[in-house]
Amino acid sequence: MTALDSGRYHLKLVHDQFEAYFAEINLTPGISILLNLRLEPRRGTILVESIPTGAIVELDGIKKGETPLEIRDIHFGKHLLRMIKTGFRNYEEEIEIKSSTPQLIRINFQLAKGTLFLKLNPSDMNIFLEGRQLKAIPADGIKLPPSEYH
Repeated sequence: MTALDSGRYHLKLVHDQFEAYFAEINLTPGISILLNLRLEPRRGTILVESIPTGAIVELDGIKKGETPLEIRDIHFGKHLLRMIKTGFRNYEEEIEIKSSTPQLIRINFQLAKGTLFLKLNPSDMNIFLEGRQLKAIPADGIKLPPSEYH
């Protein structure tokens, strides 16, 4: 606790992730002032776009909507952004909100790979994919990009 002379003081509290607090305090001899303060978190906005559009957007595990999307009132700090679009690889990134200026996040989704499993009878037959002979199929399958195969 700090003892101050009587008079008028300007109080300012600052923290990177909270709104600054300003107050004018008048101290009177023999009177103590107790301030119980709770700073308001600073907040930002993200604008989320994707190609193709219509991706599900989650922020910190909570579904927020589909792209294109504006998410407001996000507390400053780190957050987990996840985007899901059927037929494409999921996108996941840790983002940091550190400004009240809207932050644009634009994602070009990558096509998901499919998996080929073969159960063969007889098991010793020759296997050809796109004209190339395969020696064996791994137990966890073959990862292939989307396409038509012959």
